Amino acid sequence: ESDPLRPHFNSCTTRKFSIPLIRMRRKIGFSFRSFTWVAITLLGVICLLTPAAFGQSITPLGRTSQEHPGQKYKLEGTVINSVTGEPIPRALVRIQWYATTNSVLSGGDGRFHFDAVPEGQAVVSAQKPGFFVKNAGKTHPWQADAITVGPQTPSITVALVPESVIYGHVEDANGEPVENAQVRIVQVRIEEGRKKWNQVAGGQTDEEGDFRIADLSQGTYYVGVDANWSLRRNPAEQSKKNREGYPAVVYYPTSPDLWSAQPVNLAPGQRMQLQFALKQEPLFRVSGKVTGMLPGTFPNFQFVDGSNQMLNLPTQFERQDGTFRSLVPSGTYLLRVTAPDNKRNELVAEQTIVVASDVTDVHFSLAPVISVPVLVRTEITKPTPEVNVDAAGGYQQEVNIQFVPSNPSNRGAWANFDPQEVPSALKVRSVLPGKYWVEVMAVRGDRYVQSARCGTVDLLREELVVPPGVQLPPIEVVLRDDTAELTSKLPNIGGDSFGHLLIVPQFAPMHPRVVPVYGQNEYQSPGLAPGDYKVFAFDSLDQVEYTSAETLSRYESHAATVSLSANGKASVTLELIRTGE
Repeated sequence: ESDPLRPHFNSCTTRKFSIPLIRMRRKIGFSFRSFTWVAITLLGVICLLTPAAFGQSITPLGRTSQEHPGQKYKLEGTVINSVTGEPIPRALVRIQWYATTNSVLSGGDGRFHFDAVPEGQAVVSAQKPGFFVKNAGKTHPWQADAITVGPQTPSITVALVPESVIYGHVEDANGEPVENAQVRIVQVRIEEGRKKWNQVAGGQTDEEGDFRIADLSQGTYYVGVDANWSLRRNPAEQSKKNREGYPAVVYYPTSPDLWSAQPVNLAPGQRMQLQFALKQEPLFRVSGKVTGMLPGTFPNFQFVDGSNQMLNLPTQFERQDGTFRSLVPSGTYLLRVTAPDNKRNELVAEQTIVVASDVTDVHFSLAPVISVPVLVRTEITKPTPEVNVDAAGGYQQEVNIQFVPSNPSNRGAWANFDPQEVPSALKVRSVLPGKYWVEVMAVRGDRYVQSARCGTVDLLREELVVPPGVQLPPIEVVLRDDTAELTSKLPNIGGDSFGHLLIVPQFAPMHPRVVPVYGQNEYQSPGLAPGDYKVFAFDSLDQVEYTSAETLSRYESHAATVSLSANGKASVTLELIRTGE
């Protein structure tokens, strides 16, 4: 069943005609029946010998029809540990050709083999718990996976990267183990050219105060411990004489925030041991009232620290009178309260609270999260088709708008039409308070964004601040159709090389265009706004914070500068920047 050539042969063999032949015998005479049998037999033989004569193509991937189709070979290999070079037993190895996949387990010596693999291109991969695929998480992890199967194919090697592990111990100032402390693993990642702090893993200490967090890939991490959850104290029952706890979070080795924490650098397969010694400190009561929500609703309380990380600080809420109380260490926090309304839309309120003593009478009045209308105007300089109306009765969306939060504890938002609204309007809906970079892009390739503003804020150059409970003015976008085109030439890129063009407008440097490139020496980028640009060519953008002017300044000597005029064309020749990934 795994043979990709079999369907081509089955359509032409005499076996396929055997059932219709039996039916024919009942309806026609012997002489005609004999003639039919001979004709069909000859037809099948011809089809087997010359499948191309019937429009059937059985050429294996990577071969021509003049070669010998149907050749199959044995493929052998070994799965190894990329760090130690030792064989990995019982790894699941997969091979794929055409739409066919086959799997085997490697033996005790890490060796594997596949029988009867068709000649041509195939992809071999392996996996096993405790290991990562090499280049996992990179932009083009498949780049080196393809092999050519043929009579001279040597034994292959599939390397898996061993997991890294962070383990350690948490104790108090007296040397006593801290049980049930929450351990968080935070990593700085580059996503869409911006640096983001994301919690990527976590765990908790056991009764001996020990923890172990595995399945970590190579990289740089920050490790924090939140031990107040281990106390499991009820804020309402906490004795005023015994209000002690731990800092909200302690990052390795003793930092209260991410900015001053010591990074933990993990190599592939490395085991890193960390020790935490936590000192208890006073806890203070934060109390107040929540209004503006449905009776019987339980709100959600979120404490966010100065590093924009969520904290585990228990809060007790009294549904009868809407009061709440928490016990928290000293510090500055953003306290956000959310709850659903009767249509399951979100209500929200937030305040920044400085805690150095008890904070009482904090009032939260919940209000619906805001939606920001979008108004689009197009300045036409050329004849253009009329705007179409889609099947739902709404107008086609002319721009894509995304709110990208600066705070990782926040969520993003997109502009869209609500089909339940009559008439429907383009809005960015359910926007939580916070700071955002606003990405604006024309949907049509023959349009560009000339300007995008929200009140006095230039969204192409500035962050947008969304205050709690304040309705923002509409986002006003102006599109134009006198676009320019840029041709980028990469004379030194290899035929199987991947990369990215980075086209950075100097009039809006926070909104560059990224163009993937592969194996070609010349690329056209239409739909650009007139203006000045710096153009880069990178082999990888995985670790390049390209929205940062400071980061890009390191590569300026490799950039090309170009000015594009309205309806104009220009070209640049680029040198491929190798980032060492």
